[in-house]
Amino acid sequence: MLWNSTDDAGFALFLARLSAPGCAALGPLIARFILDVTGEPAPRLRRALPFLFALSFLVIAFDWCTPWVHQGVTRTAWGWTFQFGPLFPAIIAVTVTCFVWGLAVATAAYRASTLESERSQGLWIAAGITQLLVVGAIMDGVLPLLGWPVPQLATTAYALMGIMFAWSLNRFGYSILSPGTFAAQITETMSEGLALLRLDGRVRSVNAGWRACSASPARRWSRGASASSSRCASSSRRRR
Repeated sequence: MLWNSTDDAGFALFLARLSAPGCAALGPLIARFILDVTGEPAPRLRRALPFLFALSFLVIAFDWCTPWVHQGVTRTAWGWTFQFGPLFPAIIAVTVTCFVWGLAVATAAYRASTLESERSQGLWIAAGITQLLVVGAIMDGVLPLLGWPVPQLATTAYALMGIMFAWSLNRFGYSILSPGTFAAQITETMSEGLALLRLDGRVRSVNAGWRACSASPARRWSRGASASSSRCASSSRRRR
């Protein structure tokens, strides 16, 4: 909201364009975040992400180098509102597509969970992301684009999303967004076979050492398999 505190229209426009990465890349980042958290294969979304990121970076470049995204600013009672160029709808389209696609993947993942706490926490996290999408898209995009200047509330929605995430952590005592979710990049560097399990015993991820030991393709262990059925687990039990 820094641009609303300045009296210089040029500086307000500069700040608006400077914030382009946080707006244009938000959708693909959220989709990638959801894939990492859920561990879902979602092959179509994974194949689409490079294209969506490239499109976002292209829009950012146009915003910084041309008036095709942010053309100017107009003074209002609360500060400034933006004059959008012909490429601004591309930001909205990419963001909404990524949000909806990612939420669909997350919904399918947590509906399949056998843990009530995981399903409930997933709903709260989905609600936090959804309200950010709705508030940000409508207040910061759709209404100004239609010529109805309103205060931009996307930053407030970000704060509310953080509060909802923190509340879910306090309510359930753990978070499905914990750093352990992103351990696959670390375990892949280990030579020993290692499987990460969810609280209900389903496999979250396995590393290359485990796949080599079990002589099974990676896709078998993408989600929901039982680690006890592999030769690695059998061998480990015999050694014990």
